[in-house]
Amino acid sequence: MSPVGLMKWQVTLQMLLLLGTLGLPVLARWKDRYFSEIQIPDYILTRPKLPPCLTRPTSTQCTSYCRAHLDCEQDFHCCRSFCGNVCMSPEEAEGAKPNHKIRNSVSTVVP
Repeated sequence: MSPVGLMKWQVTLQMLLLLGTLGLPVLARWKDRYFSEIQIPDYILTRPKLPPCLTRPTSTQCTSYCRAHLDCEQDFHCCRSFCGNVCMSPEEAEGAKPNHKIRNSVSTVVP
């Protein structure tokens, strides 16, 4: 092969390489636009927040997961607990007392 023919091949390969690498950032931007997840702002709730469970659920109750009250059986409500969102009966929750005490006290310092 003559040196001129070899130079033409080198220039052609260099141009193809250059054009190929220039297209990569553009393709990545289009990919991000079409395949990215929709980001919902924090002030828009996708579903209502569940209230926390007032009692600690048992190990059997921790196996019945839910996302809303409709996922639970009749006379059961969905609530947040340490093992996830679980179905609990409202009677258990109403009869229970929270584990923490709230005190309203004011301390004053006299000079």
